[in-house]
Amino acid sequence: MITASVDGAGRAAAPVLHLFSGPSLAGWMPAFATRDRHRFQTLPRSADATETAACAAALVECPDQRIVVHADHLSLVRDAEVGRQLGQRGYDVIAPTPLAAAVGQDKVLMQWLLRRAGIPQPSDAHRAAPAANRPAVIKLRGGTEGKGTRLGDLSEGTESELSEPFVHGHEYSVNVYTTDAGSMVFPPVAKGETRLDLVPPPRRRRECPAPALTPVLDAQLRSMAVAAVSACAAEGFAEVEFVVEHGTGEVLVLEVNPRVSGTLRMSAMATRTRLLDLFSRRTAPTGAVHTVRAAVEEPYSGEPFCDLQQGVVATSRITVAGTNHATARAHLDQLLEKTRV
Repeated sequence: MITASVDGAGRAAAPVLHLFSGPSLAGWMPAFATRDRHRFQTLPRSADATETAACAAALVECPDQRIVVHADHLSLVRDAEVGRQLGQRGYDVIAPTPLAAAVGQDKVLMQWLLRRAGIPQPSDAHRAAPAANRPAVIKLRGGTEGKGTRLGDLSEGTESELSEPFVHGHEYSVNVYTTDAGSMVFPPVAKGETRLDLVPPPRRRRECPAPALTPVLDAQLRSMAVAAVSACAAEGFAEVEFVVEHGTGEVLVLEVNPRVSGTLRMSAMATRTRLLDLFSRRTAPTGAVHTVRAAVEEPYSGEPFCDLQQGVVATSRITVAGTNHATARAHLDQLLEKTRV
């Protein structure tokens, strides 16, 4: 795998117009951009696709300006249609593909696509049979961040749910940036152990680079992430979630999130990548990008703020970067203590 040059020169295009669905992404992503190369607009989730596409077209300054639609979980289907309509009008647009948007709303479809591509997952038939007497994780087909997830057995579940064997192991996420030129793969983010109390990863401490990750496992996670993203036809940013099973060491894909996810911010801070600048290059970097410092993250209840000079971004989670894990953890603990006073 080729090492990506995240600061390498690329021919700059016209200023990129970024459309954020809802305020969450708009609250932190513009900080990861060279400002004179980009424009930003937040779109209401309540607007339909035709109205949103018309609004986007009205904001375009020149014919070759690139438009990037950054969807959240709730707007994936709408934003895929926005991208289709803008493409029909002749604009250079990057948006969720229809298939990726459908995957983001239906875990059953996601599992079918991964199985067709030969990518291992907890629901594989040869794994489910021996796990009949073990707990099963029952998820909403269109859920996110663990909402609606519960323990049960493999025979449970309604049409709006799916069930799969609970796997004891360590969870990771790998973020991928995909274009026609190929894929840029960020380092794995460690999310802790799977838990029978089903506390989801966003509510745990997460770290990048993943402590004690071997080069072999690092390469395997990155390679499988690219394959999973390709199977789901995702473009732009996507996250692949994994569990590495205790005992066997088998790597299984839990989910593919075909959109910007929370762990992307950690990956960007640990690698010093200006995420939005990637869209201003006609030739995007490909290959593996590596960490140059550490980043850690936990849930946060204080006032949101962004200070990249100090290596801190805080929304519903607070992400802190430091020269190594120890300094990043110490700074994070200090900031969290202030919110408890």
